[in-house]
Amino acid sequence: HSGGGSSEAGDGRPAVLWLPLGVGRRFDSVPHWEATNSSRRILANLMVCLETSPVRAMLAAKLWHARRLFPRSALEIHTAVKWSETYSASGYLPPAAYRQVLLSSLFTIVPSGH
Repeated sequence: HSGGGSSEAGDGRPAVLWLPLGVGRRFDSVPHWEATNSSRRILANLMVCLETSPVRAMLAAKLWHARRLFPRSALEIHTAVKWSETYSASGYLPPAAYRQVLLSSLFTIVPSGH
């Protein structure tokens, strides 16, 4: 896992796995000044297609439930039912809106799946 890392739990198993996320081919690079100076008003976001992994559907359901415990703007959740390479399916954010959610979030939840 190139460039990634992990921290170990007390029993030797990885407690947290992380990978540095790169820029997708459809998105412009984010200048350092914009990434560090942006307003991080969103605690966490999840933007996924539900059909590509059962883990994604489970996480989305749990976050929708947890949303009741936080201020409305703390969790940003966008789900699409069907995967679409063109971002035209219902639930997909246009690239500019997707980028803005990433820049406004402290954490981005990235479960396995396409």
